[in-house]
Amino acid sequence: MRAGSRAGRIAALPAIAAVALVLGAPAAARPYSVEDMVHQESFGQVAFDPTGRRLVYERRVARAQAPRFADEVRPEVVENQLRVVDLSRPAKARPLIPGDPTGVTMGPFSPDGRRLAVYGMRGDLWRLGVVTLATGHVRWFPVTPEFPYRTRTLQWLSPTQLVAIDRPRDSLPLILKINSEGQRELPDRWRRAAHGELAVTAIGSGRYIDVRPRKAASHLVQVDVVSGRRSILAAGDIEDLEVAPDSRHIAFVEAGEDIRLVADRHVNGPYGAASRRERLGLVDVATGRVARPCPALDLAGQLLSWSPSGHQLLVFARPDGAPWRAGQALRVTPEGAVEALALGDGTPALRYRPEAARAVWLGEVPALLVNRGERQDWVASHDGSATVLTGALASVPASLQPTPDGAVGLIQGRAWKLTPTGAAALATPDDLEAAPPRPVQEARLSYNPPSPSAAVLARRVTDTGAWAVDIDRSQRLPPIPLPDAHSAVAAFAPQRQALAVTSADAHGVERLQLWAGGHWVLIDATNLGQNDVDPLEGLIVHHPDADRAPDGGALDSWLYLPPSRPGAPAPPLIVVPYPGQRHRTPASVADYGVDYLTPSLPALVGAGYAVLTPSLPLAATAEPVDGLGARVLAIVDAAAVQHPGAFDTTRLALWGHSFGGYGVMAIITQTDRFRAAIDMAGPSDLISIWGTLQAPRRVDPSEGLGVSGVIGWAEDAQPQLGGPPWSDPGRYLRNSPILQADHIHTPLLIMAGDQDHIPMSQGEEMFSALYRQDRDAMLLTYWGESHILYNPASVRDAYGRGFAWLAENLRRPVRAEAAEPAHSRAPGSATTAPTPR
Repeated sequence: MRAGSRAGRIAALPAIAAVALVLGAPAAARPYSVEDMVHQESFGQVAFDPTGRRLVYERRVARAQAPRFADEVRPEVVENQLRVVDLSRPAKARPLIPGDPTGVTMGPFSPDGRRLAVYGMRGDLWRLGVVTLATGHVRWFPVTPEFPYRTRTLQWLSPTQLVAIDRPRDSLPLILKINSEGQRELPDRWRRAAHGELAVTAIGSGRYIDVRPRKAASHLVQVDVVSGRRSILAAGDIEDLEVAPDSRHIAFVEAGEDIRLVADRHVNGPYGAASRRERLGLVDVATGRVARPCPALDLAGQLLSWSPSGHQLLVFARPDGAPWRAGQALRVTPEGAVEALALGDGTPALRYRPEAARAVWLGEVPALLVNRGERQDWVASHDGSATVLTGALASVPASLQPTPDGAVGLIQGRAWKLTPTGAAALATPDDLEAAPPRPVQEARLSYNPPSPSAAVLARRVTDTGAWAVDIDRSQRLPPIPLPDAHSAVAAFAPQRQALAVTSADAHGVERLQLWAGGHWVLIDATNLGQNDVDPLEGLIVHHPDADRAPDGGALDSWLYLPPSRPGAPAPPLIVVPYPGQRHRTPASVADYGVDYLTPSLPALVGAGYAVLTPSLPLAATAEPVDGLGARVLAIVDAAAVQHPGAFDTTRLALWGHSFGGYGVMAIITQTDRFRAAIDMAGPSDLISIWGTLQAPRRVDPSEGLGVSGVIGWAEDAQPQLGGPPWSDPGRYLRNSPILQADHIHTPLLIMAGDQDHIPMSQGEEMFSALYRQDRDAMLLTYWGESHILYNPASVRDAYGRGFAWLAENLRRPVRAEAAEPAHSRAPGSATTAPTPR
């Protein structure tokens, strides 16, 4: 979900009343369509330069205008265009680079604010560039940078020197090629095989674990952006870096050997989901000396943080083969000395998938979130001793934002500051709520900020409006009135008291607004063509589910209806299930933007269907399909009672994507009340998907096999199977829809992409099972597509065929008394209750 997507439900403040006049009043309402979906625009990163003179942001073109469709995982690499706003003329945004090219992604600003590092797709090549902000001139360098996905891959050493991870020449980062490597590599391998040349990939296990292709070394490089000189600082399979604040040292993380799995040990959880060890390295920039201070320790990837002086580095690591709960927070000096931090009677509070400890620097003193009995506390680690900072507080923030002399957090609506000696309440207004800024780089998770921020904002909402409140007392800035209570803070320049926010209204129109000179200015808006689409209006459906609601008692689901027409029959109902998901708030049009997470509720409602999103949380020990059909039908029946006449109870359908597609197939093995079903990219056979290699890793396993990912998903994530197939075969059999396919009588449309990490064979297996029984089914294979359809032609076709499938199978109401046994029932017939199995 995009930040601020529900902002349109709050009335705008008088400060921006004029903005509405710029956009104009909505025209006569119309249904949302698939064409709206493929023409979605959006904003990406938004940031002020370090001087606060300029605001730069990414504007992403509509998918229908994108120049290519192969790099599906990170679509912004081909859709981004950069815009710049000079705060001396804040109403005028212009292209940052002459010609306004697409496919340029923001990196960090130089310390003096004169330059911006960028990543760019140059044809089929991924390149590092630097833009001069005053002129827009961009210089491209012969560097293939790693992509900043949960790691930092590029950082400035000085106004003219930067350091970057340079991949093997002209190779695409894994996150960019994960769904397109087969398209790039397989034709050449087939050609070689056709000409009698060898085309083989070998991978090994056990004594042969080292048998697999290895990626050529990456390099940590220093680049002079003026002269173009490039020098190598270190070599290895480098994935992350962090420059010390004094720029004298650089910490980096490189991938080590593959992690061996142990037969009786969980893949995820305490032992983590990573497939390779992570090792720490240090570079002395002046001397070029490279040190690897703890070669037998495996680093958690989300903590690599220098103290403000640059004299200490904080990491979290475990001995090889140990669970993460046996790991320790370590203080590392630039010379390579390693010391474990004292945490008193506490143990680090860890998050998993990915594994991470939460820490912050309080000046030169590190503080960690630790488990202490039944509660968690922040603990400062001094030389050999520990101080509990939050022990006297009623509750403890899970994350903190650093300030120059400590860190601040919100507790029950009040701002508190943590210092090395304890916590103290700040003299700020009460009833504050978190308003975290969108990060300048999507490089490190928010609970481990890499460096102290200039200011920390919270949000205060009252009956008269909403304000952004600076809770770092050193700034002493007046509260800034927000356009509405749900504006997302995109960027803040405290030295100029400038604030950028994004928001989206109920029609999906997204706005970027700037507070400068004491008033709000509309900088840009996307999706103006949707200004007249019907908003989604969610009707709440209460239903009991005491066994599975995490807090006991009732759950809430949501019903969405198309606009009613006098005399028109009640619309059919599409249920969109996703086992394990709980819907606490209703969705909006803006929630279904450029990512095409399917199915799109606005598109389904726009096509004239009522849509129900049921809350289906799973208990920790529950099996995912246990009673799933009955649970969904109970929610359908509750919706019919609570909203009588809202939909046709005899014309029910299912449409699900991914684990929702799995849910669709499981449900129709348990009931025949649904007359049509659509599965998009859902797994059907938990035995055959267990251990399957992802298509691109099958082609190129040089950056790890990724086996632990899918195994861990099956055993410890969504299906909750608890172990490998041989440990409890019955659990796999009971929860694999393919093995209950003889109970399916509902017409099923199956959609799959050949590059999906959920193999297209999963859809093929289910289709074959229905074909074997002469049941109504259709299989659509979208070539070159992955888990989410990206090509607009694929999207148009999938929804066109999906709506045709529903129209054909839902065309006539069915008598409620039709309740024959399942084996003699007509395909897809509806009953008033689930068929017992």
